[in-house]
Amino acid sequence: MEILLSTPYWFLIFCILTGLVFAWLLYARTSEWEEVRPWLRRLMPAVRFISVSFLCFLLLSPFVKTNFREVEKPVIAIAVDNSESMRIDSLHHSTAEIVKAVNELSEELQKNYDVKLYTFGSETRAGNYLNFSEKSTDISGAMDYIQSLYAGRNLGSVILVSDGIYNSGSNPVYKASALKVPVNILAVGDTTVHRDLSLAGVSYNKTVNIGNNFPLEIRIAAKQSAGASSVLTVSEKNEVLFTKPVSITGNNFFTTVPVFLTAKTKGVHSYKISLSTIDGEKNIQNNSTEIFIEVTDSKLKVLLIAQSPHPDIAAIRTMLDKTSQYQLTVAYADQFRDNLALYNLVILHQLPSGKSSEIIKKLQVAQLPYLVVLGAQTSVAEFNKLGTGVNISQPISKNSDVYASVNGEFSLFSVTDDMKKIIATFPPLSSPFGTYRADKEIYTLLTQRIGAVETGQPLLYFSNAGNIRKAVLAGEGIWRWRLNEYAQKESTVNMDELFGKIIQYLIVKESKVPFRVRYKKSLNENEQALFDAELLNPAGELTNEPEVKMVITNEAGKEYSFVFSRVANAYHLNAGYLSPGKYSFRAEVKSGDKVYTERGEFAVNKLMLETTETTADYGLLYSIASSTKGVMSSIPDISPLVKAIQADESVKPVSYYHTTLSELLNLKWMLVILLLLLSLEWFLRKRSGSY
Repeated sequence: MEILLSTPYWFLIFCILTGLVFAWLLYARTSEWEEVRPWLRRLMPAVRFISVSFLCFLLLSPFVKTNFREVEKPVIAIAVDNSESMRIDSLHHSTAEIVKAVNELSEELQKNYDVKLYTFGSETRAGNYLNFSEKSTDISGAMDYIQSLYAGRNLGSVILVSDGIYNSGSNPVYKASALKVPVNILAVGDTTVHRDLSLAGVSYNKTVNIGNNFPLEIRIAAKQSAGASSVLTVSEKNEVLFTKPVSITGNNFFTTVPVFLTAKTKGVHSYKISLSTIDGEKNIQNNSTEIFIEVTDSKLKVLLIAQSPHPDIAAIRTMLDKTSQYQLTVAYADQFRDNLALYNLVILHQLPSGKSSEIIKKLQVAQLPYLVVLGAQTSVAEFNKLGTGVNISQPISKNSDVYASVNGEFSLFSVTDDMKKIIATFPPLSSPFGTYRADKEIYTLLTQRIGAVETGQPLLYFSNAGNIRKAVLAGEGIWRWRLNEYAQKESTVNMDELFGKIIQYLIVKESKVPFRVRYKKSLNENEQALFDAELLNPAGELTNEPEVKMVITNEAGKEYSFVFSRVANAYHLNAGYLSPGKYSFRAEVKSGDKVYTERGEFAVNKLMLETTETTADYGLLYSIASSTKGVMSSIPDISPLVKAIQADESVKPVSYYHTTLSELLNLKWMLVILLLLLSLEWFLRKRSGSY
């Protein structure tokens, strides 16, 4: 411990002199203390001198510099696969055996290490709550989670408890290698290939137009089933719409069956797809599934006008093609001669420019909603004339790379936690450099971040200026966002959903109905059911004072009651995870003396990921262990893992030395010492008969 002063050290002389002066002034008149014992006459001025000098010293604001050593045990992270496939093969390894092995492993290692338990499936969570009910398995996501959590920490080893079956995310071998620590494996499951027939997947559009024929692409797989036969059936309610015999010609069989159905009536339709079982089949959970398709009565037309060819255009086309609800037309500004009134929404890519003034005039006359994507070829001066709610002041004409941050206060539609996380990892967009000033009310979803600095300037915002819905993405390069998400997740579901919500918000006509609810009409069983609601008061202003209630009803007629939460000036409801099936809802709010009701329906699709493949992949697990210099064992033998960690000399405690600076006045015991000195002098003076 070292004491430091914020003033020159010679100031201590003044503290000593002040103490001497105070002691001399009080005790210099010896006639008053003649009857006091000699030792007491010497002690009292000494105490006064020390008290006053010490008080003056504290007034100099001295600091205490403390050095201390902290020893951090090596962290052993145990990641346990919590997906359904871990319990499907319960005859080989029961779930109780898995839980017991994990607990024994944790208890054995806790003696010398800091053991942390995590479960993973669709996402990774801290803790050891194991119910083996996750609908998908993302091993690479678990590796990423641990890497981000322990970057710069003393991570000694990772223990992966899994059957090696993954159906989400990227190849975990590469992600495990990036941890730079041994990944030891406790393998679970049966590697024997059993006789099995399964629906390997169904590809279809979740939205189709009424009166149209629409395709289903049904994938069928079979193992160790050569010579067997089955029947594929597609039905709606009790009506069989399609049937076909399937002959299995090999022990590693795969085929695709195209099916065409007709959309006859509007609404959400459920179709059951099933395969009849074959003799000796062990797992029949993957023989059937149910899909839900929404039939709409019209297709919305979207026009994309671009300044020039760009990879963003292909990305936008791909995202809109995910649903048959939209029909996209692409045109270039120098060639466009069409009638804008034929479209429901316009997307301007790197427009407006100096040569697009005629298009902008037509757009303003047509009063269509639009989305602007700014880029290097955008004329900022022309953009400022659009009246989107933001003006850009550019000292110099150039673009800068900006990252995206999600604004937590955004309330026009809901953004999932997974979407927020993935957006934070996206590469930068090329955005016009300058100062962005809002001159009208805007709703900002994404803000600009330059490196680690949050600028607060809008990157993606919405406006309703002039009663026309409009959105601006102040940067080009969203094609990189899709590629980045695919590289991380082997899926673009978040990017597709985000763009779909942007388009849906813009294209929906402003309703004169005071109360409305927005929701996703088709979701998977590993997605939460989210609802957003808006209420207008008699003045046409958004309000969320009255309480909004919702009742969700499943196909069996069972009702679930909810109350919306208030967010900004709107409402939001997270109804959580729902079982697969078709649902209807009734939302109700009382505003003044009127009661408003909104009704709708949606579907939750069953995921087949965990039942399609149930043969444990020990080959993948061995690759993870060998590539990271780990060891592999199988349940219930945990001893090889414990011995490997204990024998690894790199898995050891790390010492950290910390230095802290704190004001001496903040140390309570210093004030206690001062108080004791002053009290001692007072007591001695009282004892001597003085005041």
